[in-house]
Formats: sequence, C-alpha cells, structure tokens
Amino acid sequence: MLDQRPLLVRQVAWVRLAFTHPATPTDHRPRTSGLRPHPHHQATTEPLKDSRTTRSTWCHGRAAIGGHRRAAGVWRRTSLLHRKAGDKTPACSHIRTAHRPVPIWAPRVCCYVHRMALGNRIRRVRSNRVALAALGALSLLGAIYLVLGPLSWLIAGDTVRTLHGKERADALTAVRQTVLAAVAGTSVLIGVGFTARTYRLSRRGQVTERFRTAIGHLASDKLAERLGAIYSLEHVMAESPEEHNTVVAVLASFIRENTKRDGLPSHGDGPPDGMRDLPAWATEPPADIRAALDVLARRPERPESRRVDLRSTTLVGLVLRDFEFNAPPRLSRVFLTWADLRRADLRGADLTRAILNGAQLCHAWLGSTRLDHAHLSDIDLRGARLDGTILLGAYLGGADLRDTHSLSAEQLSGAFIDETSRLPSELVADPWVMARLAECQAWRQQHASNEPPPPPTPRPPGYSG
Repeated sequence: MLDQRPLLVRQVAWVRLAFTHPATPTDHRPRTSGLRPHPHHQATTEPLKDSRTTRSTWCHGRAAIGGHRRAAGVWRRTSLLHRKAGDKTPACSHIRTAHRPVPIWAPRVCCYVHRMALGNRIRRVRSNRVALAALGALSLLGAIYLVLGPLSWLIAGDTVRTLHGKERADALTAVRQTVLAAVAGTSVLIGVGFTARTYRLSRRGQVTERFRTAIGHLASDKLAERLGAIYSLEHVMAESPEEHNTVVAVLASFIRENTKRDGLPSHGDGPPDGMRDLPAWATEPPADIRAALDVLARRPERPESRRVDLRSTTLVGLVLRDFEFNAPPRLSRVFLTWADLRRADLRGADLTRAILNGAQLCHAWLGSTRLDHAHLSDIDLRGARLDGTILLGAYLGGADLRDTHSLSAEQLSGAFIDETSRLPSELVADPWVMARLAECQAWRQQHASNEPPPPPTPRPPGYSG
C-alpha cells in the first residue's frame, strides 16, 4: 500500500527511522545504498555499555532531528572527506552501528524542516498582529458610534427630540460636543492616573535599588564607603516614608553590632562602677558610628512602631548638642539600657521617655537635656552636670546622683525618687526633697509601678533653698 502522507512528513519519518529503528540480527548491512559500517567497528545487536557512547549517539541524533545547522555542516564536510579518501561511510556511523546509519541528506532535510516551522511561526505572529489591529480599529469605531449616537441622544433627552430642523441639529451638535469634551477629560484623568502610578512604581524601584546598594556598602571595609552608605540611607529615609522604620532599624543594628559592650553584669548583679577606668577627655566613637547617630538624631518625626534599640553599646564621649542641629537631637523613646555614655555631651538633646536603666553617664554633660518621663533606674550620674536638665516624671529609683553638679531640689520635685535613690549630700536633708520623697513613698503603696508618677510636689511654705 502506497504511503499517502506528504513528502515532507515522510522525510521526517525517514530521519527518525534512521536513528531509532535497529537493523535485523541476520542482516548487519546498511539499508541505504552506498553506505557501509566503519571498518574499525563491528556491528552488533547488543545494547551499548559505554555511557559516553550512548550520550554521543543521543546528542548526534538530537542535533540531526532538531535541524541544527552547525551539526549538519560538520556532518556534510566529514562525509566529503570520507568520500575523497575512498570511504563512503559517514563519520557518525561508527558511533552506533547496530542502528541504521544516517543518510547524507538527513541534516539538509532537518534544516529545511526547521526553516519551514520558523516561517510558519512568523506568519502566525504577523496574522495575529493584523487581527488585533483590526479588532482595535473596530472597537474604536464602535466606541465613537456609541458616543455620538445612542449616548448623545440619551443625554439630550426629550427636549431635543421635540425640536425640528436646524434647531434640532444645532442642539444635538452641542450635546455631542459636551459629551466629547467629557470623554476627553475623563481620558486625560485616566492617563494622568496611570502616569502617576507608573512614576510611583519607577521611583519605588529607584529607592529600592539605592537601599540595596547602601546596604552592600555598609558592610565594606573602607570607611568612606560606609559613610556614603549611611548618608545614602538618610536620603532614602527622608524621601520614602515607607522605608523609615527599616532604615532606622538598619542603622541601630549597625551601631549596636559595632559598639557592643563587653563584660555586662549578669542577672542579680549591681551596675558596674562607672568611675573605674574613666576614659580620658576627647575620647569619642568612630566616625561611622558618629555619622549613624547623627542620622538617627535628626530623623524625621514620624510614627515608629518600635523603639530605637541601642542597648549595651559603648558610646563613650558621644557628642550630640542642640546648637549643632537645626532642631534638638531627637533620641526620644530610645533603648539605652546598660549603655556606656561616660563623658558624653548631650546638651539640649531630647531623651523623652528614653530607657536608660543601668546606663553609665559619669561626668556627662546634660545641660538643658530633656529626660522627662525617662526610665533612669540604677543609672550612674556621678560627676554629671545637670544644670537645667528636665526630670519631670523621670524614674530615679536606685539612681546614683552623688557628686552631680547644678542639681536642684526643684528638678527633683517632679521626678520619682525613693529610699534607694542616692542623692547629693546637700540635698539629702532638703525640706522640698524630703516632702517629695514622702509623697512618692505614699503613692507607691497605692498605685502600681507601671502607672505615671505623682504630679510635682509644690514648694513648701517658707522654703528658701
């Protein structure tokens, strides 16, 4: 029975048959005229043992069936060399002689099939584009007809329908102009909306890329790259409110990991002696740590879900003074538990509601510093200057205030003090301070420890402190 399939399909079938259909055991001669097995290899019907040979056979077969032109050219040139040498066997026939050898026309047929398939694909793409263009044109014409036809008549109403002649045409034209103006305005608004959305997404991508680059430079060994990364993160925080909390957390983690304090006291031990091994004057943190703290101190005022975590850090000689900033350095709600801030200059800084439990501020300068409603339990303030420091609502239980300078009874009248607070010798017997201490003790017996402290104690009558 004759094969009724097209010639191209039959040729592809012949190529596949040449690679996959094995020869019969009784006839090892090639079925294609003019081809014979390679003289250095004997034909066999047993499966090949060598995995490399099997892989090579599969790769050559795939190259031939897939129509790779490079493989086809190599086979053709190799076959021509064999013919010149008197050998009519293709170079690839010795790879697997138990199968039919590859005819010389197989690569050419496969390339032809590949070109035919590629041409059909290109024609389908072009036809799809034409169909889409035609569909878009029909949709545009339909929208114009809908706007100028039924929609205009619907908006015109019965008033225009009762008119006749030129008056009716003029009225309908005016309605159509109004409708077209409204449609154009709506289209412009939609375009502006899409443009704004595109601009926002593009800007968001730029901010993300800058953030990623800055994070990479923050881990650099070079000081200049770390400084550039810190100031780049500041720009990202200023321009993108969505990244505010992330940038603050990254900078706080950078400070905490690079200034981690050694020798922290264990649970139940008292605070370390801050006067021991007191650092020399002009001692200050490294340049990149100072830059990160400056960025945190002048960050925008936005709602923050968490406190800035600077616990157990060594920040000896830190300088954050209000006259060096456009606004007071903002360190409110900062975690500074067990921080080493000896000889720090924090004049005018805002430490409202900060937590400095167990911190060391020996010989620190806290003039006009805001410490209202701050937690100062077990803080070491010996030798600190407290002229004008605001302590309204500050918790000073267990605080060491001995040898402080410029501390007054009026400042302590609004703070929470108890019998564990170690006060300066000149204020221990002060009437105002004693009245405040009695009021705080009575308040503690009636209220929980997490409630706000009592209001400031008024000046005692006849007080002349």
